[in-house]
Amino acid sequence: MRRAIFGVKDGVGTVIVDGPPAAVHDRGPGASMFDMWAARGPADFAIEDITASVGPGLDVGPGGVVFRIVEMPPTAPDAEPGSGMHRTLTVDYGVLLSGSITVVMEDGSSTDLERGDCFVQIGGRHAWRNHGPDSCVIAFWCVGVPKPGI
Repeated sequence: MRRAIFGVKDGVGTVIVDGPPAAVHDRGPGASMFDMWAARGPADFAIEDITASVGPGLDVGPGGVVFRIVEMPPTAPDAEPGSGMHRTLTVDYGVLLSGSITVVMEDGSSTDLERGDCFVQIGGRHAWRNHGPDSCVIAFWCVGVPKPGI
């Protein structure tokens, strides 16, 4: 996977990075997260840390942001119904790049997503279920929020 970052250096627009992701996080058999860019605070034009990554966790801190690509393998047929249910302190914007996946919410409601579908996840407890034969790939933009009163 290739990462290209364009910006301004010495007052001139230029290519800042053209290479691999800032970090690759193993999330279990066949599952990976590829950090493309991250910041622990509000986004700005600073380019001092071109290896930006927030680590393998899912939260980025209030005002933080991470752009990552996530590969999710097919869900094991014997997976417990509530397994993988989680909530993050982020607003997540996503685009399904390949495959298909089901988002299962805490109340049992669910939505099937296909390649090209876009979504926004706003702090709800949820789990991902890939019932397809192949891994799916999702692009996420996650923005950290203060701990909500939910």
